[in-house]
Amino acid sequence: MLQENIPEDIKLRVIATRTWHRLFSGNLAEASHFIEMYRELVQSPNIPPYLLLALKNLQAFYHFLGNNSEACSKMVAEALDLASATGIHHTSPIVMGHGAAGALSAGNLESADEHLGNMARYAHSSDWIFIYFKILKIWQALLEKDFSKALLEGESAKAYVAESGMPMTDAMWHQGMALAWHASGNQAEASGYLEKALLISNRVGFHQISFGCYLTQAEFALDAGDEAAARKSLQQAMAIGKARQYVTTWLWRADTMARLCCKALEENIELAYVQDLILRRNLIPKSPPLEFENWPWPIRVYTLGRFAVIKDGNPLSFPKKSREKPLTLLKTIIALGGRDVNENHILDLLWPEADGDAAHGAFKTNLHRLRRLFGYHEAIQRSGSKITLDSRYCWVDAWVFERMLSRADKAWQSAANEKDLQKAADLTQNALEYYKGLLFQSEEDMAISHREYLHHRFIQAIEQLGNYRQERKELEKAIALYEKGLKIDELVEPFYRGLMVCKHRLGRRARAWNAYNRCKKVLAENLNTSPSAKTEALKNSILN
Repeated sequence: MLQENIPEDIKLRVIATRTWHRLFSGNLAEASHFIEMYRELVQSPNIPPYLLLALKNLQAFYHFLGNNSEACSKMVAEALDLASATGIHHTSPIVMGHGAAGALSAGNLESADEHLGNMARYAHSSDWIFIYFKILKIWQALLEKDFSKALLEGESAKAYVAESGMPMTDAMWHQGMALAWHASGNQAEASGYLEKALLISNRVGFHQISFGCYLTQAEFALDAGDEAAARKSLQQAMAIGKARQYVTTWLWRADTMARLCCKALEENIELAYVQDLILRRNLIPKSPPLEFENWPWPIRVYTLGRFAVIKDGNPLSFPKKSREKPLTLLKTIIALGGRDVNENHILDLLWPEADGDAAHGAFKTNLHRLRRLFGYHEAIQRSGSKITLDSRYCWVDAWVFERMLSRADKAWQSAANEKDLQKAADLTQNALEYYKGLLFQSEEDMAISHREYLHHRFIQAIEQLGNYRQERKELEKAIALYEKGLKIDELVEPFYRGLMVCKHRLGRRARAWNAYNRCKKVLAENLNTSPSAKTEALKNSILN
């Protein structure tokens, strides 16, 4: 039909139909192609305004589905202005709905409330518009954590859904009701509604709704503690999202998506897509998963055994003129714990000879330079006289090492059976993978206290895990562990004793002697001392 010599308004109706089909099915790339085709045909000055309104309606919906809230808002405003100027309001309630959806997806509740307030005047103009309105009200209530309201809004549309014959809003409404029932604690009702939403969306081919429903299914499974089901649903959701490059869906809630993305990265599900989704939607959980090194942290700082700053996946380059003090400032903040660091403590360490005003001025200048180098002002928070590296933006290997060892300590202390002990051992092993050497390689005086603390924790962890391995006759693993420790610090005698015991128990007497002699030589060359009485006693006990 488009190739025939027919009136433009008929061509535009055909294109609009094709565009709506692509938008409903979630094929955004093809929808964009048809929108552009439509836009080119309405350049004529004789095009009636209702056809222009149809274009703006399409564009507003397209921009919502593509998560371009600014463009969506612009199209909504243009459509409503044109409707007011011409008196043609047949698309106004739909366009207001798209505006509300765009605002809800972006978490802008104030703008969404304004659109919904205007849409309410038209809500009863047709059954499916009323359902669309109520779906948006459910979404709004979910974001506001008012779950009883979400249920009430959904229930008020139930009779309309049964009569509308509009499968798209039908599927969306069922998903909204599933979330409302789940949040209200009725899992049986929630599962029934979600199953119906998936049945409709998969049968008709609403891929973007299916994407959202599988995410909701994963959310329910996680809440129920069913890891296998959560993994399966996430794989289905992220496969659809990756194939069609979705960055939003109906009933999007940023906190839930951050949690689901954490789980996807933990399970190595569609890593590149999930990392891109996190960055594009700025999905920052309240408690950042520091132990997930594959989370796309804007800033990564490596401090153990080396010093490096990675920004957006690339090593950060520092202009020569401004590199020394900002970097020293960063190291100082980390060495002092990284959180709620007293500004005066920093001044005393970095500008001990300067008077108060000069020191404060130098601090402000270098804090500004460091923020500019990071490119993320929020990464370094300043509250009164306290400085904090925000863990939502900054990943520091020393923090991960500390956090994971703390979790391991709790696991060791509370272990009630062999399974619990194995979990504690695994946590300790994972923590040790982050320790590559001393904090800042011993180059900064201000880091002495924290450096010694972390190194002591490292030695304790290897001794504890080594004893666990020995008790379970995992002698090869214990040997590898002690060798890792000695590679980082060859002056730790307990590591040599561990090697002596393990090699002796494996019948490798000569290698056990080698471990003792190695210890003796290293201590003599570096400390001008001999092995301790404990080491000598062990040698006499098992080797002589």
